[in-house]
Amino acid sequence: MLMAFVVSSAQQNYKRVHKDAFEEAMSYIYEEDYPTALSILKVLYPLDTNYAEVNYAMGVCLMNIRGSEDDAYPYLKKAVNGNVREANFWLGRSYHIRTNFNEAIKQYKLYNNILTKDIPTSEVERYINMSYKAKEMMNNPVQVEIVNMGENINTSYSEYVPVVSSDQMELYFTSRRPESTGGKLDDYGEYFEDIYYSKNKDGKWSRATNIGPPLNTATHDAVVSLTADGNEMVIYRTNVNLYGGDLYLTSHLAGSWTEAQILTQNINSPYQEASATISPDGQLMYISSNRPGGLGGKDIYRARRLPDGNWSLPQNLGPTINTPYDEDSPFIQADGRTLYFSSNGHSTMGGFDIFKTKLDNDDIWSMPMNVGYPIHTVK
Repeated sequence: MLMAFVVSSAQQNYKRVHKDAFEEAMSYIYEEDYPTALSILKVLYPLDTNYAEVNYAMGVCLMNIRGSEDDAYPYLKKAVNGNVREANFWLGRSYHIRTNFNEAIKQYKLYNNILTKDIPTSEVERYINMSYKAKEMMNNPVQVEIVNMGENINTSYSEYVPVVSSDQMELYFTSRRPESTGGKLDDYGEYFEDIYYSKNKDGKWSRATNIGPPLNTATHDAVVSLTADGNEMVIYRTNVNLYGGDLYLTSHLAGSWTEAQILTQNINSPYQEASATISPDGQLMYISSNRPGGLGGKDIYRARRLPDGNWSLPQNLGPTINTPYDEDSPFIQADGRTLYFSSNGHSTMGGFDIFKTKLDNDDIWSMPMNVGYPIHTVK
């Protein structure tokens, strides 16, 4: 009884003294600035490691910081034991990434029984279906071998959006390394994006090098796609004020890349366009955009190159491809008919998965097919 009184008093004192700091952390969570929120919560947590609301907030932050998801489980478990209303949903997500799908489904269903909750029942049902899908895919893996590309390509920093020439001899990708052109750090302490290059020599990739100017500048510069002939590259570059950015096109002439030219307002809108791919004949461009008039979130659109070299207004690919959620990162294969893209709206095993669809002779896309596990994981 005395122990219960001491704990209760400690919690009341905790609320009185540290309420402002906790509310500040929650405001950062509301703004989806999870790293900043977590830095505050890490100071509060040792004051009472069993305080349910702080455990819940830490668990939510860790679940939303890439690479930290596995650390969220013990905090969310304490939050559920402390009867935090929203914790069952997040504990379900934590069980999902631990591949304990039965327990994930159990937690989701417990959450759905709550009458007043932040996440709609239909959205929770979507996560339940993800757990069933993940279970099915892991029981039926596709026959692939996944090999790390090694230290000539990968570092302790981030490497992403690799694009390979059709002859598989050249590789371009985006990385955040100390030798970035501007030498600047973003608000999260990461170096600005630059484009890197590697060449396949006798089956081995050379050590990647910074491609340098004119493609890399003092802002963020990221490779988006490469045409099949390797002569045109789409890149993404942030604005000088680092608020938003646009797609640019550069050509490979006389052994070097030309100054990138911003694409027209038909392609770049006031909204988000950060990924695109050009068909092998150079006449079609597929882009991802969250511009108004779509089905929700980011959708994939198709534009045609006009006789004057400009691009037409993009047309939405429709509900076979696009969902109320996000479709992103389109890639058109060398046949000009097979489209790969990423989606968190189609049937995935967790978050974004890669899907494949094919255009028939009547200009109709086939139902997108998930390319399978272990290409995908539960994250």
